[in-house]
Amino acid sequence: MMASPKPKNDADKHAEIQAELAHLLYRQAPIALGAVLIAATFLAYMLWTRLPQGPLLFWLGMTYLLTAARMVLVWRFQRQPIPAVQAHSWSRWYAFFSTLSGCLWGSIGILFFVPDQVLIFIFIVFMLVGITATSVAGLSAYWSAYCGFAIPTILPFAIRCLMEGG
Repeated sequence: MMASPKPKNDADKHAEIQAELAHLLYRQAPIALGAVLIAATFLAYMLWTRLPQGPLLFWLGMTYLLTAARMVLVWRFQRQPIPAVQAHSWSRWYAFFSTLSGCLWGSIGILFFVPDQVLIFIFIVFMLVGITATSVAGLSAYWSAYCGFAIPTILPFAIRCLMEGG
């Protein structure tokens, strides 16, 4: 006679949910990180002749470096089975790197803020809003990862606009 499965308590159910959310985050990561590389390259290309190239190259290089680090994290997660009890820790690491990425994206709202050049200004607005909006799809499985990305992406630019006035 087979033993019936032991009923799961709330802690076990919570751990399983966290594990599934972590797997969802990391499953979607390769596409999201590829999109980050494309968006960053596009931004640098569009601003190349309009803004100082040194800060632009530095920003682009830091974005590539951080994205490579995030790819290593994703690779490490995907190469081994992750016990449910460790899933929350992996999600927090993902949120940490998402926050760093948000800070980098948010820095363009300060580094490349040129309100007197309307086309550049509008382009940066579209890039920041677009990257934040599209991040919902990849980061919505873990609220901390999304907030960690979205807030530092948008807030510096918003504050700078408020300070600038006009």
